[in-house]
Amino acid sequence: MKKNFGMMPGPDTIAILKNSSWAEAKWFVGTYLDIWGLLASIALAGCLAAVLFATARLTGRIRGSWRKALLGCLLALVFAGYLSLYRDAKTGVALSMPTLNLAISCFADGAKFDKLAGMKASPRFPDDIGSVAGYEKCTGVFVLGESAARSHWSLYGYGRKTTPRMDGLESELAIFRDVVAPAPVTSRAMEYILTSAMVETPDRFEYTMPQAMAKCGYCVSLYSMHERWANYGGTETYVFAGCEPMEFVKETEGGHILDDALLGRLDGFLQNAGGKSAVFLHMMGSHVPCGAQYPRAFARFGPAGGRQAGSSRKAILTHEYDNSILFTDYILGEIVDKLKKKGGPAWMVYVSDHGETPGTKWRSRESRDLWDVPMIVWLSDEYRRLHPDVVAALAVAAKLPLQSDQLLPGILRIAGIRFSGGMDFTSGKFVPRTPRKINCGEDEYRWSGRR
Repeated sequence: MKKNFGMMPGPDTIAILKNSSWAEAKWFVGTYLDIWGLLASIALAGCLAAVLFATARLTGRIRGSWRKALLGCLLALVFAGYLSLYRDAKTGVALSMPTLNLAISCFADGAKFDKLAGMKASPRFPDDIGSVAGYEKCTGVFVLGESAARSHWSLYGYGRKTTPRMDGLESELAIFRDVVAPAPVTSRAMEYILTSAMVETPDRFEYTMPQAMAKCGYCVSLYSMHERWANYGGTETYVFAGCEPMEFVKETEGGHILDDALLGRLDGFLQNAGGKSAVFLHMMGSHVPCGAQYPRAFARFGPAGGRQAGSSRKAILTHEYDNSILFTDYILGEIVDKLKKKGGPAWMVYVSDHGETPGTKWRSRESRDLWDVPMIVWLSDEYRRLHPDVVAALAVAAKLPLQSDQLLPGILRIAGIRFSGGMDFTSGKFVPRTPRKINCGEDEYRWSGRR
């Protein structure tokens, strides 16, 4: 089975094919199928068909349309089973999605992708959405982090000094101390953070945060360290609809590059920023393998980054994870410095898509580290002078129990965009969700205790 576009075949494949031309679809499917795998599938289908017809002939119980329907089901299962086979090139571990689950998820996610595509093409905004006076020269940076657990930030009390830059800016930050991610995977978490979808209405894709900013006069750009399906649209492009340009940095530069590549893009953005401008930066952050997400100069925790002989696996993973947080802190510090150098009213919001369970090989959904995420807001002196009401509102909101699917209206208010009917966490009318819910695809859990 070939590995294409860095992804295994699955629901996204169906969505992409549905939005492709016939010629494009034939080429796309052809890149996945090798001749031996195809022949093996045909042979298996033939064997199953022979068994089916032999059974029907002997028993006489399967006739006419029933026989054809059963044969069709068997052939579909064989083909779906073939597509679900995938072996990771690095680890050699077989990753096989059960055939039935694949079929169900293909159908459900295919419908979801249709809704995302419709939102991108024809966003539906609140009737009274509009700009607030005083933001005509505002510059904004929204940083979407990756796999950052709040418990490993020294800004939140972690024993290691993993966030020295943010620690030094503490008096300039609104530090949100109780934000919970509603989903443990990047694609779903992005949908909740960047679109109008919420846990209660997970497929209500009406508009994106960038689209709302663009509608209200912002020039909006995206620079992402994540990958997408070559030239195909998917979650990564749909949830950032409204950004122009939209650059996936690894496609441009190739090879193994790190999050500091975003800083060069930010320099270009700030040089050309005039009037209302906002940029979205999507980091690799602490994505596994987190030991590959930072340069050697940031391997400060654990001898040689924790790779010395005799170290336990848990110790090595924890060292590497903390080093990746340290590098994220550096990136955020550089962003603030660049905004200060530019001058004028400016804001930066950072929130991670979800957390991680450092020190473990596989994520544990029972660990709060996977769900508790850091979120900070930095405002320039000029912004604070012009909008003291927002500063005061953020100071109160930072103490509230939040989930990241509830952030969109409040972040738009930071950008000078308001509308009625949204759950703006900076308003005095906001009512926190009690209890908060976390969505795990097939399962839905509720927080116990204070959650």
